[in-house]
Amino acid sequence: MKCTILFILFIFGSATVFSQEKPTFTIGGGFPFFFTQNFDANSGGSHSMTYKRGSLFVEKPGLIEFSATPSISVTPGFAFFVFNENENGGGNGGGSSLELKHQAIGVYSKIIYENEHLKEDKDKWYFGLTAGYYLYSKTTGEDSWWLLQSHYSYGSETIDTSGKKFFNSFYFGVLGGLRLPVKAASPTVKPVIEFSFYPRYANIPDSYISEDEQKTGKSMMMLSLLFEINTKKAAQN
Repeated sequence: MKCTILFILFIFGSATVFSQEKPTFTIGGGFPFFFTQNFDANSGGSHSMTYKRGSLFVEKPGLIEFSATPSISVTPGFAFFVFNENENGGGNGGGSSLELKHQAIGVYSKIIYENEHLKEDKDKWYFGLTAGYYLYSKTTGEDSWWLLQSHYSYGSETIDTSGKKFFNSFYFGVLGGLRLPVKAASPTVKPVIEFSFYPRYANIPDSYISEDEQKTGKSMMMLSLLFEINTKKAAQN
């Protein structure tokens, strides 16, 4: 809890001090990719993330700048994540189906290095590190099963709980991006493409294997499209 409060105070306190110098903000969305398509492949089940997944976020680019050439800066932001998970398994004697929706809202901060910060005539690459903390998470869905023995039976359970079993409280990653060239001299909107990688981002167990016998932490990559709005040049010393 103390970490959450300090993180929020850092973001808003910094925004109060620097907002007059840099009113730029960024909005965007990302699509996550996991490196495993079927998480139950070892046990013969079917377990995957559906295409109903993604992230929406808003950032304050370069809120704190440590160096102008090359540019080293801190970018804080807020993000919303959603993942839909589907798991099916069984045989002639019965089976089960699990459908889950994971949602989370969190804060994060990026430390970005950009060598071409002052050269407006070039495509500008950047890379850096990111770390985040979830303020809220939730998992909803339905777990259903059926048995065919002496008679047919069926049951289901509604799931509505915290998302902490899926989301780790903290996450971190590495990122790289490209600010795409635009024709206007002082464009209001600048598009950016960004790739990020998060090791052991989410906990996705195989229901048919004991958690002690498997690695539940799954890494992911995310492709994001960002739009820098009302970009203005910061005053140089």
